[in-house]
Amino acid sequence: MNQMIETNTIEKLEVLVKNIPVGAAYVVNEMVCFNKEVENITGYSNNEIKTVKQWFGMLVPDDCENKYAEYKADREKGFLSRILRIKTRRGDIRQLEMAGYMSQDVEIWLIYDALARRASENSLWLNYERFRTVADYSLDWEYWCMPDGKYAYVSPVFQEITGYSVSELLEDADFIFKIALHEDKHLILHHWNNRMNSDSCMFEFRIISKSGAIKHIEHRCRKVYSPDGSWLGIKGSNKDITDRKRIEKELEAERDRAAAANAAKSLFLAKMSHEIRTPMNAVVGFASILQKTMLDEEQLDYLNNILSSSQKLLSVVNEILDISRIEAGKFEINNAPFNFAEMVSECVESLNVMSLSRGLYIEQEIDERLNRAMIGDEIRIRQIIINLVSNAIKYTMIGGVKITMKLDNEVEGKSKITIVVADTGIGIPPEDLERIFEKYVQSDSEKRLKSSGAGLGLAIVKNLLDLMGGTITVKSEYGKGSEFTAKICLDDALPVDNESAIIKSNEINGSAPVGVEASINDNRKIKLLIVDDEPSNRKLLAKMLSYKGWESEIATSGTQAIEMAAAEDHDAILMDIQMPDMDGLSAFKLIRKKLETAGRIVPPIIAVTANVMANEIEEYTNAGMHGFIPKPINIEQLHDMISGIIEHTV
Repeated sequence: MNQMIETNTIEKLEVLVKNIPVGAAYVVNEMVCFNKEVENITGYSNNEIKTVKQWFGMLVPDDCENKYAEYKADREKGFLSRILRIKTRRGDIRQLEMAGYMSQDVEIWLIYDALARRASENSLWLNYERFRTVADYSLDWEYWCMPDGKYAYVSPVFQEITGYSVSELLEDADFIFKIALHEDKHLILHHWNNRMNSDSCMFEFRIISKSGAIKHIEHRCRKVYSPDGSWLGIKGSNKDITDRKRIEKELEAERDRAAAANAAKSLFLAKMSHEIRTPMNAVVGFASILQKTMLDEEQLDYLNNILSSSQKLLSVVNEILDISRIEAGKFEINNAPFNFAEMVSECVESLNVMSLSRGLYIEQEIDERLNRAMIGDEIRIRQIIINLVSNAIKYTMIGGVKITMKLDNEVEGKSKITIVVADTGIGIPPEDLERIFEKYVQSDSEKRLKSSGAGLGLAIVKNLLDLMGGTITVKSEYGKGSEFTAKICLDDALPVDNESAIIKSNEINGSAPVGVEASINDNRKIKLLIVDDEPSNRKLLAKMLSYKGWESEIATSGTQAIEMAAAEDHDAILMDIQMPDMDGLSAFKLIRKKLETAGRIVPPIIAVTANVMANEIEEYTNAGMHGFIPKPINIEQLHDMISGIIEHTV
């Protein structure tokens, strides 16, 4: 209860309760205070019964818990009207009728001897007068309706809410229908027609006030019965919830605007990703092919710079897409068994060229107990390690980077792992440490070095760890280096070996990544259908396939692909997705339908596309496509994918 209620209302409640000519009490925060009339009925003083719990415990000892639970249930509904059999201090059994008003902060009870009430021929009006005494103080529009539907009482707040006088409602039984919004009249009518069948109800409706303003009303009501079971009428309360509804509507509109903005951003990023990846496919692809030709030293240097810059651009595009998916809640963690130590060594080996080109060393220290199968998202953990190590290399001028992997403990099939990446680089200024994991943030050190990148790498690392239930911290001494510590918990795929040893090495000992181990018989003639509307992509794919001695045919549209697939058998079809006349997914479905109808075998159809959003990849898989190759195309990945799929479909 707030201070205002304590100081301005308690005294008024005490005066009200003490001066009511029948038993009365008020309750604030489970603390009960009753008047002399209740003391006379029960034989107990207010000093002996100070809480509602004590009330039920002392006066209803035989069924205290059940009655108290019923009271609490009534309290939640906002009503209180019940008969209690109590045992007084004198030992005699009395029946008390309790009826009252409840708000969020205060309860006011009227308490009297039920036998005495039954003795009164005018018991309805006695109950009504007691209700009115309390309801006049309510902040809501209270009413008492007779069994015949006429109002016996309406509180003064009615006029404050509606602008109409209380007498207008009392004199016209249909007045509430007249001021109700037309669309909500049926709610009131339904309540009126069912008032005999329900002891209580709650619903919302709208009215048009005298000023023309629309008001939202929350209605609650409950039947009132006499001790002998006769129906005395309906006691109800109407709360003006217009402000609450307005706020709810504003919040809903804001949520819809945010959702629309997020969807627009995701659509924009997906479009931009496709538009960037498509020309990048030609740049990276032809540059990779050019590497296989005879070049002099100067030409090779230029080519390596082209490839390096292309990879940096592609890395920025990937980071922006990752952040977008995380913010949209569409980033999923896919857990599967993998060898943790092998994965770390592969990551370090892939970064060794980068470190050597800068004259730096990479050390790794891996707890031998991590050289086993664990369950987690290998791709995302690999991304975390690569981001941390490459970031350390980028900002280290002299010395190198050390990666330490330690198994902290093993509990109930789970392994807690600490990953530490320490460098001897330029360090992070103290004022930048707290925001170093924010998006698009670069520290003073990074700005001073004019580093490339979008400032997303560390933000992605933190978001990925958050999604996997992990944490990351950093400590740094400006000018001397930084140390990032990530902690993650993975499920064990195999029983843990309790013997511990540490692998320490200043060299890179990791094995190469495991690819698709499949090779097609060299004597077999392979024929593939390339479907792509972009001339440079068609030429690039044909050249890449020729390195394996595979033949290829070209379809420049989805429609042409359907005709060519129907006219001749192919070992596999490489299908672009985004094409002007017919998208690749539709072409795939029509090819499959046409060949199946003709009783022919449907060749493997692989999506080769710059559409790489998670929902897009899922769509290809769910449709039944046999594989997915992202643009820019990696020539080794292309060969392995085709070889593996063809081998398994022979």
